[in-house]
Amino acid sequence: MANISCPCYGDVRYGNGKPRGKIALWAYSLAFFHPVSKERLVFKVEPPRDEAPWKYFDINDDMLIYS
Repeated sequence: MANISCPCYGDVRYGNGKPRGKIALWAYSLAFFHPVSKERLVFKVEPPRDEAPWKYFDINDDMLIYS
């Protein structure tokens, strides 16, 4: 992402070098097959809207847009 001038929010190493709290990486959805039952398991969780850094984003339809 840094190569296209769009580093992750809070990324000190590849961002602008200024710490901004937590890094903004979030797995909205994880899916895998159970190793025994072979059932497909899907877990979905939205980021906490009232905590940093997520409160600095506008969360719309699976898209995070920095505001």
